[in-house]
Amino acid sequence: MNGQINLDNRLINILGIVQAGGKLPEEEQEYLDNWLKSSAYGKELLNNINDDDWLRENLKQFQDLKQGSNSRWELLQDKIYAINRVNKKDKTVRFLNKWWVAASAAAVLLLGMFIWQTLVNRNSPSVAMSETNDIQPGREGAVLTLSDGSSILLDTVKNGVIALQGGATVRVINGALVYDNNGREVVMNTIATPNSRQYQLTLPDGTEVWLNNASSITYPTVFKGKERKIEVTGEVYFEVAKNAEMPFKVNINNREEVVVLGTHFNVKGYNDEDNTKVTLLEGSVKVSSKEGDEVKIKPGEQAQVFHKEKNKIAVHPVNTAESIAWKKGYFNFEGLSFEEVMRLLERWYDVEVVYKGQVPQINFGGDLNRNTTLKGAIKALEYYNVRLELEGKKIIVH
Repeated sequence: MNGQINLDNRLINILGIVQAGGKLPEEEQEYLDNWLKSSAYGKELLNNINDDDWLRENLKQFQDLKQGSNSRWELLQDKIYAINRVNKKDKTVRFLNKWWVAASAAAVLLLGMFIWQTLVNRNSPSVAMSETNDIQPGREGAVLTLSDGSSILLDTVKNGVIALQGGATVRVINGALVYDNNGREVVMNTIATPNSRQYQLTLPDGTEVWLNNASSITYPTVFKGKERKIEVTGEVYFEVAKNAEMPFKVNINNREEVVVLGTHFNVKGYNDEDNTKVTLLEGSVKVSSKEGDEVKIKPGEQAQVFHKEKNKIAVHPVNTAESIAWKKGYFNFEGLSFEEVMRLLERWYDVEVVYKGQVPQINFGGDLNRNTTLKGAIKALEYYNVRLELEGKKIIVH
């Protein structure tokens, strides 16, 4: 390979899609084709983008991608040379070290992606875990509790009518619970997802609801009166059916309340966390605390209620895609502490985390596919130089 390659950020993004096995949009494919025609080196790079030996051998030719300090560049090279083995078949995890985010887009998307994919798949003595000692990720499922107190396990229920509640017909359609709007009597139902489960339902008014793991929603089988009032715990995403005459009210753990007319928003209010988060994607909502404080938030904003600070409410802009990553099938670890990440794993894999020493002071970044097994998740986390041991259904943090 002679000379240096000239890769702009657009090409880096394109090569990243190609490396991950994705399909390029028509405009991007045309851009790539034109570059290949004008670059004597382009075809060689494209043909070898998944070849770790080739990349290591030719790494010094990527000097035009160098950004930031020499120490960062040298560290990138050191980590590539330290790689022991590559398993190119496993591309289920997309995990980025925090400081990669601060690096240039070119270095992150080409070198960072390569380094990460290799590291999360290598053998490592720091994780005490056999090939057979693994835990599968969570899946669809929940428990429906009817008005008479009886329960239905929804994990394996096939399509069809499963109950009549106050005149309303309750059906399972394509793995989701759906209520019609023919109810005459107001009776209450509850859907709860244990650890390692998530579920979707449609309320009698047409509102779409998604429950994350360890969450619940209690609701009437028909909405009557001047408001639509429900109760939730854990994390729940709503796409509320519009009805200006009947505001939609969400009670969160008997602490906070969200009032809307018709909107898309996410509520995260687990009892084992220090705050409740309400993130708005569309429309307008009002968030009220137990003490009576209230704020209105706009799309792209998040209201946080801090329970240890007399339920003080703060509003700030957020990346809404990060807040609902769980609904799209990913964990988003951006800016989370070690304990916060461990809580996510506890709920999704239904395990317990035990700390043998001090809690590691780490801030994470990037995404993790929720279809990854626990072993894959642990291998991703070990990149941060933490020692984890899986014993049965316990993750031991040393």
